[in-house]
Amino acid sequence: MSQVILVIFLLQGIMGFVVLGSYVLASVSDWQVNKSIIIIYCIVNVLGILGIKYIVDLLAQEVDYQRLLVKLQKSDEVLFALRAHKHDFFNHLQIIMGLAQLNQKERIISYVRNISQDVSQSYDIANINIPEIAVVLMQKLGEATQRGIRVETQITTNCEGLRGEGINYAQILFNLLDNAIFELDRLKDCGKVLKVDIREDNECFKFIIYNNLPIISKENQEQLFERGFTTKKGEHDGLGLWNVKRLVHMNGGIIEVESRPDYGTAFNIIISK
Repeated sequence: MSQVILVIFLLQGIMGFVVLGSYVLASVSDWQVNKSIIIIYCIVNVLGILGIKYIVDLLAQEVDYQRLLVKLQKSDEVLFALRAHKHDFFNHLQIIMGLAQLNQKERIISYVRNISQDVSQSYDIANINIPEIAVVLMQKLGEATQRGIRVETQITTNCEGLRGEGINYAQILFNLLDNAIFELDRLKDCGKVLKVDIREDNECFKFIIYNNLPIISKENQEQLFERGFTTKKGEHDGLGLWNVKRLVHMNGGIIEVESRPDYGTAFNIIISK
């Protein structure tokens, strides 16, 4: 952007010089006066260009500063969430201790089995090096659990080296998880499952958001990423999945949807390294 502004002002200076030059040639008798005007005009243009460049650089620094603040704030949110999990963990230990004192061996085994998945999930999310992604996962998966949806995660990468801005992936995951939770939440109790799979290999990163229900028809699958298309009732603009696809493509990736009765529905995102 700063280069564009500099070019514009440079062209303005050249055009002004040409105009004033024509005026000077037409008034040879006043050469000394016109020569002074040309010099002043050139100096003003140079100073203007330098001044604009300085302002643009300051604005760029301010943007970088604001982005840094956002990242730090999101890091604080992750730490806050981890402290909450730590508090819950001590509560779990107290319950287990109480059950042990009552010699309730079977209930201890069942209780530990139930909480072990939550502990593993929190550890995997906390291991992600991009705070924006970690915050969205903690927030939306916590919401899903509160709504009675069984959450399963398989996160085998810390996402280090993922191309693009973290905020873009936060938007992508937020939209996909929000849609999955919305669809599962409006169904009757029928074993609702939400899975998040994040992995990498030598060539790419893969994000898979899966929900066992509902199934998307073939017709809707073809229109799913079109701008303005939505199956939701009420005030929904149909821009969520369109924006997801736009952000995925902007970061050099592809997104596909797979939905069939014997499988469920999954959005598969592949980001090349």
